[in-house]
Amino acid sequence: MSKIKNIKIDDFRIYKGSQEFSFSGTGPLSNLMVIYAPNGYGKTSFFDAVEWCYASKIRRFETDVLGHEINRRDYSSGDKILITNRQSFKEGRSGSVKISTDDQKVIERTATERKGVRVDFKYDYKTVSYLTSDYDQPVLDRLVKTNILTQDQIDEFLRHTKPDQRFLQLQNFWPEGENAISILRDLDSYVNMLQKEKVDLHGSITLAEQQIKDFLNAEDQILPLNKSIKDLTENSKTGLKIEELTNNVNKESYQAILATTQTYIERAKLIERNSSEQIAVLLNLQKDFTNYLLWKKNEPILDDNFSKLSELAKLHTDLKSHKDAGKVLDTKLSFLLNSKQKLTRLLELIDLVDVVYKTISDQKEIVKNSRLDIDKHFHYLEGSRRVILELQSTLKDWITQRDSLDKSLSEWDTELQKYNFWKEETEKTTKKLKELNDSFEENEAKISAQIDKRSQFHAIEEKRNYEYLPETDQEKLSKELVERNDILSLIITNKNEIEKLHSDLNKSSSLDETFERLISWGEEYVKNTDADHCPLCATKFTDVSILISKIEQQKSAVTATDKLKADLNTALASEKDLLEKLAVPNQKIALYIKHSLELFQNEITLLQTQRAQITVDISNTKNSLENSQREVKKSLSVLQPDLDETDNKKDFDFQKIKSDMQLKLLEISIKCKRLENIVQYRNNAISTLDNKISILKNKVSTSENTIAISRADITLIEAEQIMSELNLPIDTFYKKILNSRLSDVTTEHTSFQNEKKKNIDKILEIQNNINASSVQISEADIPGLRLAKQDEIAENHQKINKYKLIFNSFSEISEPTEDFFTKELDKLQKYLDNVEAEVKDLEELLINLQVIEKNVLKNSTERDIKRWQEKIGPLDLAIDKVKNARTTSEKYINNEINNYFNQDVINQIYSRIEPHPNLNEIKINPKVTDKGPILDIKAVSNDEELDPSLYLSAGQLNVLSLSIFLANAFEKQSDEIDTIFMDDPIQNLSDINMLSFIDLIRTMITKYDRQIVISSHDENFYKLMRNKMPSDEFNVRYYEIESFGKARHIL
Repeated sequence: MSKIKNIKIDDFRIYKGSQEFSFSGTGPLSNLMVIYAPNGYGKTSFFDAVEWCYASKIRRFETDVLGHEINRRDYSSGDKILITNRQSFKEGRSGSVKISTDDQKVIERTATERKGVRVDFKYDYKTVSYLTSDYDQPVLDRLVKTNILTQDQIDEFLRHTKPDQRFLQLQNFWPEGENAISILRDLDSYVNMLQKEKVDLHGSITLAEQQIKDFLNAEDQILPLNKSIKDLTENSKTGLKIEELTNNVNKESYQAILATTQTYIERAKLIERNSSEQIAVLLNLQKDFTNYLLWKKNEPILDDNFSKLSELAKLHTDLKSHKDAGKVLDTKLSFLLNSKQKLTRLLELIDLVDVVYKTISDQKEIVKNSRLDIDKHFHYLEGSRRVILELQSTLKDWITQRDSLDKSLSEWDTELQKYNFWKEETEKTTKKLKELNDSFEENEAKISAQIDKRSQFHAIEEKRNYEYLPETDQEKLSKELVERNDILSLIITNKNEIEKLHSDLNKSSSLDETFERLISWGEEYVKNTDADHCPLCATKFTDVSILISKIEQQKSAVTATDKLKADLNTALASEKDLLEKLAVPNQKIALYIKHSLELFQNEITLLQTQRAQITVDISNTKNSLENSQREVKKSLSVLQPDLDETDNKKDFDFQKIKSDMQLKLLEISIKCKRLENIVQYRNNAISTLDNKISILKNKVSTSENTIAISRADITLIEAEQIMSELNLPIDTFYKKILNSRLSDVTTEHTSFQNEKKKNIDKILEIQNNINASSVQISEADIPGLRLAKQDEIAENHQKINKYKLIFNSFSEISEPTEDFFTKELDKLQKYLDNVEAEVKDLEELLINLQVIEKNVLKNSTERDIKRWQEKIGPLDLAIDKVKNARTTSEKYINNEINNYFNQDVINQIYSRIEPHPNLNEIKINPKVTDKGPILDIKAVSNDEELDPSLYLSAGQLNVLSLSIFLANAFEKQSDEIDTIFMDDPIQNLSDINMLSFIDLIRTMITKYDRQIVISSHDENFYKLMRNKMPSDEFNVRYYEIESFGKARHIL
């Protein structure tokens, strides 16, 4: 179980900036925090902050009125910011609340702003806030209901006069209430649903039974219908199959028969249409039979004409082909003659070209060898440069090390100076801190002594035991004390005398009263009887008047009682005088004590101020010491990086460390110098290689120029031009190869001349065949005539095939005849007549079937009634089960509320806060009625129970609400955070109620160690709290909110 240590509010609602409310002071954690502020200064915002930090929402914003306003989002003309302080929001900050506990756990929530969809404003309530928490969210939600009491809850709980509304409000105190009510409502819903279903079933049965009475009996029509169905089935030409009807035919079977009949009607009509179409097609075939015979006759004639045209077209094609071949042969012969001439010229140039090629070859060899030397030098040069780069990299690293060591040495000297300075500061600060601690202890001793004296004087003043004053004070008041003691002795003596006189007077008064009654009786007796003797003493008198005179004298005589009364009055007057005399020394002594208490208080205040200053000085000195020690440690970590924490107090030889660093610097400097010399040597070698490579490159350039000049020789150019034209490779430029090539070209030329002669003879032959053909048509007209003849053949063939295709759909014989058409048409016409008759019979059957429709409906309705009656039994069982479950839920709710609200504890607390003089007991009776759950709260007197909302005042209702909340919070102690929050709980309470409430709070924080936060706008209550529970005696934290969102801790 944790207690809250600190509540930090940043930019939340009325709080702009940061504001802390702390339970911790110089002593142990406080159990009570009291916050005072006028209305509107930030009390409610404080409780909103705690509630929002717990649950990310505020209950008063979830009520019907405020919740409706927030959902409307027109409560602000600009951004809809509820959580963050509006001014802080404009400055770019977000509201946050942080709650820290004494076991180092934290709950911190920060508001986030979101932009509305399709709007220009932002809002921060009901958004996903950032939460950092060591507690689970269900735990925090439960704390809101059990540990936070707001003024709205007090008003809402008991001012809802209807018990069902009060039960709903109970959810704010009983966390499981919402789930219990939900289950109960679900069960009620199930019961209503099942009962409605049962009523609906009974209604359906009644309606169906009435419908059965209204149906006519159509069973007599079934037999003729079955006969019609049988005749149709047996004589059907369309494959009709329909099942016969029964007397108890159901709706499904009836509908199936109707659908089947309708289907067969449609099927027969389709067959009828198809038969009519077949007759029409067959008539068309019979009509075109003569044309078909003509088409068959023309078929071979058309094929012969097309064949002659094709042969003539082929002759013209062959003639053209041979003429084109002649042209190709002429081209080849011309090419071969040209090649023969060019090969002859190459043979003439070959000796001159060989000389040029020899020069080019020699120069190429020089270029090749020079390039090999260049590559060899380049390879060595690259290796040298790689070595140079590695050496330069190493040199750079060594120079960096050298510079780093040099810089480190300089920084080390600076750090050593800082170390010596902070070490000296640490020693001075340690000495100063010891002096301040000694001063603090001396101040604490003085404060304790003064508080003891003040407490001693308070006790003496309260009990007036002036004899217990210290001796020094008694000496100062010796005259007053002696005078007081003398007067007290006289008062005691006089008091004893008064007590003795009181005792004697009581005895004497009793005798006098008896004697007076006897005298009165005797006087009455004598007057009434005229007796001549005394009825008291039996003395005789001569005359009755003398006897009566004697009795009168006796009545007026002074008795001993009168004397005692006079003495008592004298003693009482003396006591009054003595008390007035005693008041004089008492007043002087009281003034002295009051003056001494003021001096004590002034001295305590002065010492506390000094203590506060010393505390500040100690804190500052500690901070300075920590800073000095931190700087010493920091410098030491630089001076001695490998130092362990256990070696911090050792003395070090910093001069030796510096000498070692200087030696390392010298060694690395020498290494750098040596490596610089090596790099310089390598650079010189690289320069020599660069010169050799330049010479070789010049040599290559000279040879390449010589090669270019040789290639520009006009003889070489002519020879290569001819070789290119002949598509001959350069490596074939030899006399032997060229002579062989010339011989091949000469042979090929002779062969093509012979082939040309043969082609001329073939052309003459084809021309003679064209002239001898029986069809004499120009070559240009042949393609058109062939296409026209081809189309005519295709059209004739298509007509024949189409006719035969249609004919074959009626018969499998190869060729049609006139006799076939006559027989087939007669057969189709008879089938068509039968189908038409069947369609009429089916349509008549369909009409007759509609006559028995009501009989079918009657059978179906009877089956429905039976099925509905079978459902009623299980429905009754289900209703009984749900009602039993509801009874179990009622018992659970009653038991849980009775367990959750311990009425004994509620009444104990209720009686402690001075309730109604007669209605001094409370009963909480949860009930579950047919209309839902209710919470019946009664105030009980000796002989009656009354509704508290009608018979208790507003203050007494507040007392009752506080009792319920405190009892619940006391009983259901949280295992996580046990702090109780109450926002302005004393509204409408009387002064007596307030005092009783304060005594109750004092008991809870001292005896039961509970932590409580209370706010109030009532200044009298706040002052009363401070007087009844001073902060230094009861460790109470008092806060006053002096302006909007600005609170100050009051000592």
